[in-house]
Amino acid sequence: MVHDLAVPPLFAARAPRVLGPEAVPWLAALPELAAAYARKWGLTFEGAAMHGYVGVVQPARRADGTPVVLKLGWRDEESADEPLALSTWNGRGAVLLLESAPEDGVLLLERLDASRTLDDLPLRSAVPLIGELARRLAVPAPPSLARHLRVEAEELVEELPRRWAELGEPFERRLVDDAVAICREARAVGG
Repeated sequence: MVHDLAVPPLFAARAPRVLGPEAVPWLAALPELAAAYARKWGLTFEGAAMHGYVGVVQPARRADGTPVVLKLGWRDEESADEPLALSTWNGRGAVLLLESAPEDGVLLLERLDASRTLDDLPLRSAVPLIGELARRLAVPAPPSLARHLRVEAEELVEELPRRWAELGEPFERRLVDDAVAICREARAVGG
């Protein structure tokens, strides 16, 4: 039995400011979009929807009982390659993509264990785990990837110091300078 997606109120209030006025009709269409893909993929929703910066994630179960999440994301240049990237990683260091409908910004993903997080680990314990994840994710980019490291790095060289200043210089400048230096290196070698 499928029940309706309830768009989280905080996300509904913030999305038009962050994404622009085009987000209003998109938000209104999300419950029906979720219901359509729940029918298509045989999902039963459970629990409350969660949200990130540009999308909503609804916990669900497949007909065989497998826990999954239905992700309904804002479609833009930054998210266009998400299904391709996730299928390239194939669950090695990133969530496993089970189904996708890129034209609608809809992904069906394995459900991760929210109780397993690095947040509570001491930094010395978390860093090796982060390093291992980074190694797993370091795979050749698929040729059809729309975004390229050189272009992204070039944009970040300008954007990082500007955003840091706009945010009121929330941390030491040397951290921004280090990040910009890494972007300059990536720009020089990136594809």
